[in-house]
Amino acid sequence: MLTAVLITGTVWNAAPLDVRAQENAEAQPQTEADAQEQEPQQTQPAEEESPTHAAETAKPQQTAEEPAAGQTQDAAAEQDTALKQETPERTVESAPTEEAPSENTTETAEEQPVQEAQNTAGSGNLAQGEANLAQGEGWSIDADGVLIIETDDGFADWVKNGLLLYCHEVKKAVIKNSVHTIPECAFGCYNICQYMVSVETPDTVTAIEADAFNGCMQLQSIEIPNTVTSMGASVFASCGALSSCKLPENEKFTDIPAGCFEYCEKLAQIDIPNSVTSIGRTAFWETGLTSVTIPAKVTSIGDSAFAWCDKLETVYMLPTEPPTLDGTVFGTNGGSSSCKFITDGTQGIHVPESSVEKYKANWSRYEKCIAADTPPVQHIHKDHNNNDVSFTAWDKDDSLPDTAGSYYLTKDVKLSGEWSVSEGEINICLNDNTIIIKYTMIKIPSHAKVG
Repeated sequence: MLTAVLITGTVWNAAPLDVRAQENAEAQPQTEADAQEQEPQQTQPAEEESPTHAAETAKPQQTAEEPAAGQTQDAAAEQDTALKQETPERTVESAPTEEAPSENTTETAEEQPVQEAQNTAGSGNLAQGEANLAQGEGWSIDADGVLIIETDDGFADWVKNGLLLYCHEVKKAVIKNSVHTIPECAFGCYNICQYMVSVETPDTVTAIEADAFNGCMQLQSIEIPNTVTSMGASVFASCGALSSCKLPENEKFTDIPAGCFEYCEKLAQIDIPNSVTSIGRTAFWETGLTSVTIPAKVTSIGDSAFAWCDKLETVYMLPTEPPTLDGTVFGTNGGSSSCKFITDGTQGIHVPESSVEKYKANWSRYEKCIAADTPPVQHIHKDHNNNDVSFTAWDKDDSLPDTAGSYYLTKDVKLSGEWSVSEGEINICLNDNTIIIKYTMIKIPSHAKVG
């Protein structure tokens, strides 16, 4: 289309020069009267803008003094003559003509914002969305800092193209059901997603690779679905605000990886699943643990697994056979890296009564810390509350509940004498414990129901 630009009272057509020459050539010739009435053109003052300058402004690629591409010298001369004869009173009007793009033009005005967004993002896969701060192939992050990962490929694209650019924007991560693996350095490795507070993980995830959350300093809690069977090294390392982590409970989840929770200073309590057989080196290095229960199936504990846990007062060992220790699991004797029960000189390691001598023989470094008179506290599951039924802990070892309700045992119970079951329904979860009934009379009312 021809664009009209008003210069010193003259309408100047900012079309390519070859088109303008053709239009002027096709214009009606002037009459002799018109030619006589036309005064000689005056030289333009310096402060007035010339038609040549207007052409330069309209099209930076060419000037009025140079022929357009493909234009002959004769056509250019004819054009120059025609332009000089034009007066302020005359306006050359012509039919709209579609303006051909210049050969030197590499991008249009409409393409520039997209190109700028791509340059900012650093990848051709990223684009500026209307509702999102950024998005890629299978992921997006909105203005509120909610990162959504749609697929495994989306996770890979986020790690490759989005993580370094938008890590500081992430406040919450929502992982969708099409994801099966949380990849290595998904949110961590470089202490970069340091403002992410929470993560939603679906039960389609089966693996979490090394350093996935390493350095997420504001991550407060996470619930790992029971479908996860393996985790990589240092997966939650340096998550300084992490105070709650629910580990998966399934028979295939057998290892707490090396460096799993190191430097998690706010982690004061954790339930290690009964399926775990090994605890890796520095797994709980410098955490805030105050007590911990080691499940019965654990056979090995890595070097410095609980070193620098200066608040750890009590360790309950459930294995009847002492697990092998690699190096200084609980820190050096009396050194600054030791657990609290070592520095305080207390018997903080509680083992099964029948295994006390085995533990002292195999754990000679910590012999003075092993309690000979305290049975271990049984591991307490967290999955009692389901189907709208709330279970209450029962911590007595010589009686059972006598009022209706749902309970789980925290230790073995030895009954003797008489136990009366109340009317109503009583549900008791053994929680890996045993009820021993010896010389006991159990009275059950006619309407009572014992689950």
